[in-house]
Amino acid sequence: MFQQLSEVDRKICQGIALGDLTGEIAAMVGLTRRGVEVRRNKILEHFGFSRKAQIIRLLVRLEENGLLPG
Repeated sequence: MFQQLSEVDRKICQGIALGDLTGEIAAMVGLTRRGVEVRRNKILEHFGFSRKAQIIRLLVRLEENGLLPG
């Protein structure tokens, strides 16, 4: 499922997992803070998640299983 996300959305997820602030993620991916917030909410909806912490857990599991793209 993670592979189905766009590259920008994957970078947003990785920024969230690293604890980056919304403004930092926005600068990294070339969006506004609001743009990142909207995309983050769409990512949560895509996975059926309700909290950012669930994105972090997903990435940890993917990394532990060697499934996180480099």
